[in-house]
Amino acid sequence: MSLLMLGAFAAQTAVMPQSPGDLGISVMLRVDAASGRSSASAGSDQGNDVLARLSADADFCSVGSGNYALTRMHDLSWEISARITNRAADRVTVDVSWKQLEGPGSGLAARTQTVTLRSGERAVLETLRPASERCAKEARLEIEAGPRLRFATGRGAGASTGAGVSAGGAGAATGVSAGGFASAQALPGDRNMRTGALFTVEVWLMHKLADGSERIEGHDRAERVAVFSKTFDAVTIATSRGNVDVIVAMELRTLARETNPLLVLLDRRLSGAMSQRGSATRVGDFPRDGEVISMELPGFYDAPVSDVFSIRMKIEKLK
Repeated sequence: MSLLMLGAFAAQTAVMPQSPGDLGISVMLRVDAASGRSSASAGSDQGNDVLARLSADADFCSVGSGNYALTRMHDLSWEISARITNRAADRVTVDVSWKQLEGPGSGLAARTQTVTLRSGERAVLETLRPASERCAKEARLEIEAGPRLRFATGRGAGASTGAGVSAGGAGAATGVSAGGFASAQALPGDRNMRTGALFTVEVWLMHKLADGSERIEGHDRAERVAVFSKTFDAVTIATSRGNVDVIVAMELRTLARETNPLLVLLDRRLSGAMSQRGSATRVGDFPRDGEVISMELPGFYDAPVSDVFSIRMKIEKLK
């Protein structure tokens, strides 16, 4: 199952909270899984004025975000804009507008709403029902307020050029990753970012070509870590517009909680003849022993490119 989400950040970025009164907003598409054991989310970066395109397949097995949503595999999409119009000491007033771009409601006019939010509060804009309960029971378009984050670029402990691996310890209680993603962005409103159980992981960057064949473009493994981050070497593909470099980065971490303790963040950037960015997330339980899970990266928006990139992971929780 591919679960897509909001922008992650380039390698070697640490996250530091600002003063609690400095609130920002983000918009999200959240999914409640049919099993009740896992969820997915896709959304915007945090800011004062945000614009996001969110997308999903009809069953909400996969959700995506960004200006370059998964038009090839997604049946539904929405565009949401939100702007802070007033600030008080502990709350913000926000004007929100949203419209369905693809799917049954695409012919309807945009809807608007004004909401007032305190830090950590969410407002549901619309409740969505999947075509079946194969993957999800319910999904919601939401807006949330939270303390804004500032980002300090630099190399964290245990990081190296292109990849970083950090076990629990320094930075674990603050949500600072040694290897590159602003992980606190992954779950806006979730304040329990302390790292959890140690694990062993093996990852493969897979590239599916136009003829249907697959090849491994990158591989790595780590043992006894609570956070694993990696940026793979760029993969160059030929397109009708010219050569494009595809750069994939990922972060895998555990959270110190009983429910959905595993968080995976993926980031895909294009440079060269095309410049695009997309990202993906998965939140859930550890896979079964020996199971290999796969997450597909965002497709190429508005471009005649059939290449598909994905990450395969074998994760073992240490007892």
